[in-house]
Amino acid sequence: MASSCSFPKRELEEAKAFCEKNGIRQIIVESEELDIDGFRQNPKNRCYLCKRHLFSRLAELADGYMDAAVRLRMGLEEVRAELETAEDGRRRALEGRAKLLRQMLKEMRDLRQLAEGYYTRPRDGTYSMSQIYAPRVDSTKQ
Repeated sequence: MASSCSFPKRELEEAKAFCEKNGIRQIIVESEELDIDGFRQNPKNRCYLCKRHLFSRLAELADGYMDAAVRLRMGLEEVRAELETAEDGRRRALEGRAKLLRQMLKEMRDLRQLAEGYYTRPRDGTYSMSQIYAPRVDSTKQ
């Protein structure tokens, strides 16, 4: 979720409360649309400008998650190797660790599947909803 001057604080608080109530991990990306090149001129494609900015920030986060997924897989392989020679007491601890690592990898896979195809830019750069405009933003109002 993005937090910015154009996103109502009330909606951000509602989203936070919803996620907390339902045990959903929420990542809030700080974004200031008024700092995006071209946004202040209020062009027809300013929704695209914001989305491009937001998704570039999300891509940075995704790179971090990819690194984490690799580390999780390596950790799981290490646990599996240790399980082959572990004694009973150690075996139970390793099985618990392996279960946790598998669950974390599953959640990452689920998240990736949810995100796939969510945002795609048409090849010609046009949008089928180009006739829909967001309300003008007045930077003098807070």
